[in-house]
Amino acid sequence: QTLIGTRSKIELPNLRYKEQTKRKLDGIEHLRVGNAFHACMEKIQTKKEATAICNQFLMQENLSLSDKKILEELLQNALTLPIFDVLFNTSAEIKTEIDIRYTNALSVRPDRILFYKDRVEVYDFKTGNTKKDDHQNQVKTYVNYLSEITALPVSGYLAYIQLKELIPVQP
Repeated sequence: QTLIGTRSKIELPNLRYKEQTKRKLDGIEHLRVGNAFHACMEKIQTKKEATAICNQFLMQENLSLSDKKILEELLQNALTLPIFDVLFNTSAEIKTEIDIRYTNALSVRPDRILFYKDRVEVYDFKTGNTKKDDHQNQVKTYVNYLSEITALPVSGYLAYIQLKELIPVQP
């Protein structure tokens, strides 16, 4: 059975970062920045509300000044570059960070899904400066899972925020 459930919301004062393998962004450890970026983007539906939400995240005491600077640059890229406008200026119903359970053992959590009347688009944000085949495979998995639960055509995209690129993922 296929279930779709929403992820519980992250409360700003208790924002915690998972300790995972360290990733690099121009030689700077940025796992915390990537997690903060994703947590912030989860809250943003439209550009109208983005400023207030971003300011809350940038004031978080959990981030160093250098982390805040990187986070601010990533948020600026995502929210102001025309290439990413489709993520916010849309008539679609927007869902962020929802669990898609394919089976009892398998679930995925895309960063952003846009439900239009005639199609579905799924987006995955990447904050690093490296493209990997795993990224393509991750989005293909999202597309496959969503295709199983909707009759609408589903397409997937990788949003490389640092690299300022939006790349369609071929099935």
